[in-house]
Amino acid sequence: MIILVLFAFSSALDANQGVLISYTLIVLYMRNSVIQILNAMPGWTAAMVTMRGIEQTGFEIIAVLPSLQIQPEEHFPEDWSRLDLNSLTHTYYSQETNGHFTLGPIDLTFTPGNLIFLIGGNGSGKTTLIKLLTGLYQPEDGSISVDNQPVDEYCINRYRSLFSPIFSDFYLFNEILGVDDPLLDERARYYLDKLQLSHKVKIQDGRLSTTELSQGQRQRLALLTALLEDRPICVFDEWAAGQDPNFKKIFYEEFLPELRDRGKLIIASSHDDAYYSTADRLIKLDYGKVKFDKVPTY
Repeated sequence: MIILVLFAFSSALDANQGVLISYTLIVLYMRNSVIQILNAMPGWTAAMVTMRGIEQTGFEIIAVLPSLQIQPEEHFPEDWSRLDLNSLTHTYYSQETNGHFTLGPIDLTFTPGNLIFLIGGNGSGKTTLIKLLTGLYQPEDGSISVDNQPVDEYCINRYRSLFSPIFSDFYLFNEILGVDDPLLDERARYYLDKLQLSHKVKIQDGRLSTTELSQGQRQRLALLTALLEDRPICVFDEWAAGQDPNFKKIFYEEFLPELRDRGKLIIASSHDDAYYSTADRLIKLDYGKVKFDKVPTY
């Protein structure tokens, strides 16, 4: 820019030396601001890529009016009786194999009041199946239905509201969001005690005193949110992997059966074969296919 001012503009505009010096000084003063703008551009680019990723999952960013109220018919009924995956298929590029991985076709039926373990080796498709099931991934083929009502783009957000999932890459907020309960703090304190976190975390008006905890404790805090949401379907993606043996036993033998006894559908991916006997069904995936779907016999 300085070269352009000194040589190109001087010839084109026939400017005197004083004007050229003034413009040169202006460009020099602008230098830091221009550099800051250029340094910020990668962040803006990353933000745009993230936004496109969010849009691809089917979410919509809307301006919520204060007067907007969700009517009861906007949700799938909590007393649903059947959830079907019909020839569900999803393909994505796998960096591990440097090729495309295809999950499916998957044909499964789920009912309330069941504890189901998804098992199989790493890369077998368990997490992908969970994200398809919860409506975060869109299948290339096949469909999902609840009580014979197809899940499409018009009701996908209502369908997602059936789930309380905890993924391996979960995020913790410092307050409990989306739970409208006058007894929220009381219920949270009860679960914090059961989760062995009451000595670390306090709650007041729905706000947590801290989320700066170990990975295993952060997983328990994520479980607290799922318990408080009290939704019909709970999904756990390798939740117990970061827990010590003592709390792992509590999770499998106390928390999961308790949720099942409350009529919820529990789907958990797990490698802890010592606790497979607590499940009602074992569904094993192998290279994207259902290898077996059976009742545990041990």
